[in-house]
Amino acid sequence: MRLVIAMDLTDKDTAALEGTISLARSAGADVILLNVFSPWLDMGHTTAPTTEERRAQVTAERQEYLRKRAESVQGVAIQTVVEQRRRAEEVDVCIARVARELEADILVVASKRASGLRGVILGSTALGLLRRSPCPVLVVRPE
Repeated sequence: MRLVIAMDLTDKDTAALEGTISLARSAGADVILLNVFSPWLDMGHTTAPTTEERRAQVTAERQEYLRKRAESVQGVAIQTVVEQRRRAEEVDVCIARVARELEADILVVASKRASGLRGVILGSTALGLLRRSPCPVLVVRPE
């Protein structure tokens, strides 16, 4: 079994990780920590001279974040994946695409904010994943 946890580098990541690890342990599942980024938004803080170097810098920073989160967990095999969104690709579409490519059995996402009438219960990314995911989606609500 393969569990993919979509992480957005916020405080919600702790809830997603903690809420999934006991499931992974009991099921003997592998865990993949996934982060997706938007090159046109997330590369703005970098100082590298070329686009490729800025992309590499953002990818390395996010890999390091995921690696540290993975090291905090014992007894579960954890891999990390950082994926760049394609041009005009929404976050939920990118996460669903990567979950399909990784052959995820369960996709885990944390959701704590409501957005508009349709997002009263779930945030827009979680709601989009429920529609687009190639596998079941586990939504974790941070406290």
